[in-house]
Amino acid sequence: MNRKIIAAALVASTACCWTAQAADTNFGKTVISETEDEGYVIRHSMTGTKTDTPVIETPMSVQSISSQLIDDQAAASSLEALMNVSGVQSQQGTFYDQFQIRGFGSGYGVTYRDGLQLEGIAEAVNMAFAEKIEVVKGPVSMLYGRVEPGGFVNVVTKKPQGEFTARVQQRVGSWDEWHTTADVTGAIDQQKVWSFRVIGDYDKGDYFFDYGHYNKKAALGALAFAPSDRFDANLTLEYYDYLTSGRGPNTAVPVVGDRPDSSVSRSASGSSAAIWTDFPDSVKRTLISLDWTYRINGSWNITQRAHYVDVDEVQTGLGDWGGTYGFIYNPLSRSIYNVNLDLSGEFLTGAIRHDVLIGVDAYKYSDYWKGFVGDTSIPVVDLGHDDITAQLYVFKDESLDNTLWRTLEAGTGLYFQDRMQITEQWQALFGGRFDRAHQHYTETYGSISSACYPDCSGEPMGSWPRDNRFSPRAAVLYKLTPDASLYVSYSKSFGTNNSSYLASGSFAAPEIGEQYELGTKANLLEGRALVTATVYQLTKSNVLGTNPADPYGQQIPIGQIRSRGLELDFIGQINRLLDVQASYTWNPVTIRRDTTSPENEGHRYTGAPLNAASTWLKFDTARGESTAWICGVGVYYDGLRQGDNANTWQMPGYTRVDAMVGYRRALHAASLDMQLNVKNVTDKHYFDQIGWGVASYGAPRSVMATIALKY
Repeated sequence: MNRKIIAAALVASTACCWTAQAADTNFGKTVISETEDEGYVIRHSMTGTKTDTPVIETPMSVQSISSQLIDDQAAASSLEALMNVSGVQSQQGTFYDQFQIRGFGSGYGVTYRDGLQLEGIAEAVNMAFAEKIEVVKGPVSMLYGRVEPGGFVNVVTKKPQGEFTARVQQRVGSWDEWHTTADVTGAIDQQKVWSFRVIGDYDKGDYFFDYGHYNKKAALGALAFAPSDRFDANLTLEYYDYLTSGRGPNTAVPVVGDRPDSSVSRSASGSSAAIWTDFPDSVKRTLISLDWTYRINGSWNITQRAHYVDVDEVQTGLGDWGGTYGFIYNPLSRSIYNVNLDLSGEFLTGAIRHDVLIGVDAYKYSDYWKGFVGDTSIPVVDLGHDDITAQLYVFKDESLDNTLWRTLEAGTGLYFQDRMQITEQWQALFGGRFDRAHQHYTETYGSISSACYPDCSGEPMGSWPRDNRFSPRAAVLYKLTPDASLYVSYSKSFGTNNSSYLASGSFAAPEIGEQYELGTKANLLEGRALVTATVYQLTKSNVLGTNPADPYGQQIPIGQIRSRGLELDFIGQINRLLDVQASYTWNPVTIRRDTTSPENEGHRYTGAPLNAASTWLKFDTARGESTAWICGVGVYYDGLRQGDNANTWQMPGYTRVDAMVGYRRALHAASLDMQLNVKNVTDKHYFDQIGWGVASYGAPRSVMATIALKY
């Protein structure tokens, strides 16, 4: 690590901040209009209500991260970007994009892309393709079906534009990172009926721990068709080709006493060079999406969205499985199909204006896993050997014809929502959804293990239940002023437990979430900033947990978990030079009922910090001008987290500091941007992930230099 570079970045950042403060002398005379650069603020959202609704009139908690904030922080993934949002913690070190939202996991690699669900997906959307990231908190089954009650993450992708622009970006960073992105968009014909967008992204380098490497390629091609003001359509193709040797449990840190063993080096790894050279973790994924909107008249629209995802993946790795190192080798395939059709419009009944949405959707997910999982019933890899490649090939060859499991999920839903403008101040929202869902699951270990849960036939196990559920949502909102509102809401969610069978061989009942929420929102500083404050109580019932007698086998019901909390978020321009993002979370999550371990009742739930906070400040010495210095500094805090439901060990809290300095200038018909980001400036040692009874380190200090040319 070049300390001179880090010192120069910090000095330049400090000088830039002082310059920005001194230069602002006439901002009180300037009004930023709606059409000018809004910085980090996003005032409208489709995700919370599936209609274009101002955030201050959306009676639920919806937070957005703009592409500008993503670029300023050099966020490499949605997991990093969402450190800015209250109530959200990323679950790093897993095979998939997974989050904790209001204390609850987001599901089996579940992320939404343009309002449609992806499942079991790693890096669900490449950040080069992301226009913004939205988080809807609390139960949202009324519009989206089977969703975890904490909420979900939706990535809105970039679309073709009618005006030609081209941007090329090169990033060079710590651990031999080389990251190149090219983005071109524009009209195909003079009438701009047809437009296109092409994005390519190539990223290679090493992880901060031994034997960790990656080589990632991704491409997006999009075509837009808009023959009139009444109709438009978008067709998009995305392709991902990823090779890594750093996903999963490779950097496990054991627990000693009640804390992770901090004497373990951050660069230590239980892996081997053979994983990268002979058994890399690979993902080849293709996504095709289509959406179109027809505007029937000035009041009514019909919209359809659909995507199909095909995945070929091989999950591999050496890791700590209950104190014993084992080898994972899982070739698998997935397919995901998701489609919805929405009819929305407005009408009057007397003095009440109704904004109505009627929709239907269908979802189908299937996967087929082969190979084996390296639990304690698998022959253990001898890490004392310098070359274990031959031994790993033996395990692989023995498992080629072994089916681990197959999963099928299918469901349809019909939903209705009515947003009512009752008076100038009062609004109400009522809605409901009827779901019909069906899932089945098989598990077969064949010759690799004597353990079969509950049979080894490889056929669907018994008669899987078909769940029919109704999910309601209701809210009342009062406009305190044209720029401030107060709301109260109630919602219920329909979870996914019937995709799991229990150790007893019976089927788990679906998880049910129920939430009461009170919140207030306001546009401040002449509309340049948005502030929100929310308090809530969220209860999740029929929760599954680990079976103490078989920690790596099938789960068992543990009962009920309650999450209560206070969330504060501020984002916007303080003045012409300063953009601010700030959040605070207070979130006690407790086990209310545990039928298998009653002694855990009243304990804190695993992984959720009681307190968390973040802030990011960016100074722009000449906002809106072609030449300027910019600088930024961010501080992130996560409090102490429980490592298990028995509360026998904890992950310590930590504070992390990031910094950025940049320069932009006009270059003939182009603009040139240069930026230096330092993450974890103080090189703080901290842990950021819990799983399998072990912890994983957060990344050490890293430096990233970026240069971008835009035409």
